[in-house]
Amino acid sequence: MKLRQLILCTLLLCPLPSIAQNNDFGTEYELSYSLKPWKGGELSLSEELRLKDNSRRYAKSETGIMLQHALLRHTLRNLDMKWRIGGGYSFINRQSQQYQISNQHRFTLQSSLTKDWRDWRFGFRTRMQTTLRNPNTGSYSDNPQTYLRIRLSARHSIPNSPWAIALSEEGFACIFRPKGARIDECRTMLSATYDIDHRKALTIYAKLSQEFHVKKPETFYALGLSLNL
Repeated sequence: MKLRQLILCTLLLCPLPSIAQNNDFGTEYELSYSLKPWKGGELSLSEELRLKDNSRRYAKSETGIMLQHALLRHTLRNLDMKWRIGGGYSFINRQSQQYQISNQHRFTLQSSLTKDWRDWRFGFRTRMQTTLRNPNTGSYSDNPQTYLRIRLSARHSIPNSPWAIALSEEGFACIFRPKGARIDECRTMLSATYDIDHRKALTIYAKLSQEFHVKKPETFYALGLSLNL
């Protein structure tokens, strides 16, 4: 039965029929590997592929590394809480609307706080990311592009089951712009995670991204599959 559920989840990632203008559908695939180099530390490596235009066209690939460390571990453990700070780097290969391929470099700093309560885990994450873009492949009013991202999340582990479901909401604020800061995207994500064993987890998710205050705002729907080792 468990194998049938995994196969069904994978089939859901097949491309959908064409969607109206200013709306798009895509699929996303991610593989990540995490290890703990010291107590309270976590090093993560990830590779991501995204497709757009109803999953018919390459959107981008991203290779990332993230290092985090837990603060006040003993104090917060008594409160069923965890606080992590960290930073990372990503190499991004992206295709623009004009079918141009460009390489970008992204640097990230983040802080995350989680609170466990019974079968629930609530999270709050702030992330500052700066992306260096190639001026030869586009006309950019702000380069590098810097975003402040704030995410709220809730995760429920189903009792006596390897499954957990989660819902998150994230806002993107573009800052340090010549024309002033703005919130230009909101992202909602619903996911289900299956713990294969204590070292591997498979996640399938549905994502809705909505743009604001841009010339051609887009609503983007995506289904994704993520394997964490």
